Amino acid sequence: MKRLVVFDVDGTLTLSRESDERLFAQSIREVLGIKSVDTEWTTYRNVTDVGVIAELIERHGLERTVQSVHDRFIALLRSESAVTPNACCEVPGAAGMLSVLREHPDFECAVATGAWCDSALMKLEAAGLEIGGLPLATCDDSPQREEIVQQDIERSRAQYHLPTDTPVTLGGDAPWDVLVATNLQFQFVGIGSGQQAERLVECGARHGKENFNDVDRFLELVAHVE
Repeated sequence: MKRLVVFDVDGTLTLSRESDERLFAQSIREVLGIKSVDTEWTTYRNVTDVGVIAELIERHGLERTVQSVHDRFIALLRSESAVTPNACCEVPGAAGMLSVLREHPDFECAVATGAWCDSALMKLEAAGLEIGGLPLATCDDSPQREEIVQQDIERSRAQYHLPTDTPVTLGGDAPWDVLVATNLQFQFVGIGSGQQAERLVECGARHGKENFNDVDRFLELVAHVE
């Protein structure tokens, strides 16, 4: 039976978490007027772009819209990309890994992210990662990560003609990715190194890789993780 592998974007496929958080917080300060933005994202009910903004608007009793922050964030991303073309790059080996998965007879792959669709596509393109044709779900589909992943899996089942009992592995880099995998009872492979990897282990991740340079080892983990 084939296995479906669903990847997060920031920190998993692209080395963009630092710049993404920085520009996201800047857009919040500029548009919502919140001087001190809590970037400990686990404190928010829904760790997605839409979820965080909606909660901040609610917390502070603001009349601004989620869309207004989105527009400023996209403008900041475009500006940084123009000034610093290499600001966003792939996690080492990500492009090769995706290429192998696309052709592998035992796997199908998809992308699910808590980012907005247009920002995710911008970062993936900047990193040189081609995901055209892959099932994709983002916070434009739902502010809740679990619903985003479930939507992506439904699209994957339809596109790849997969049975409902197809095994699913989530690839992610953050505590909320581990939580989604746990809640949905999917297998999980963490991507990260150093303190990031330690935090994933603390959250319950049992299998991890620093990057995708060793594609065979990654596929082995995905195929044999319990």
